[in-house]
Amino acid sequence: NNYQSRSKEYRWAYDKAYSQKHKEKRLASAKKWNAEHRQQNSEAQKRRNTKLRAEMLLAYGQRCVCCNETVAEFLSIDHSARNGQEHRKSLGGSGANFLIALKRLGWPTDGIQILCMNCNWATRYGHKCPHKDVPPLP
Repeated sequence: NNYQSRSKEYRWAYDKAYSQKHKEKRLASAKKWNAEHRQQNSEAQKRRNTKLRAEMLLAYGQRCVCCNETVAEFLSIDHSARNGQEHRKSLGGSGANFLIALKRLGWPTDGIQILCMNCNWATRYGHKCPHKDVPPLP
């Protein structure tokens, strides 16, 4: 019988066995392809990450919750409960991997907020942000 006419389970099992049998060849081929397309892959990854970051900012309000800063390059995600490291670790990492996990969860808002880098750094280790003593920008 031809491969395509077989059941999905059969094809999965066959593909898995083939993949294991030819692991070295597949890895060498993938390594060669990645080396030949390094620039292309890098540019595509940057585009994906930029789009993902824009989605994250849109989901969480596109402004610092403390000072109302809206310049995207200054904004960052913050864990208001100060549990960022353990939260990132529980979701599989940081950077784009963390954002992908948040997106899969529907951009949960519990304990997550957007702060500009000034406010983010000012509130580290439980300190109060200096903006709390002055009125926010309009």
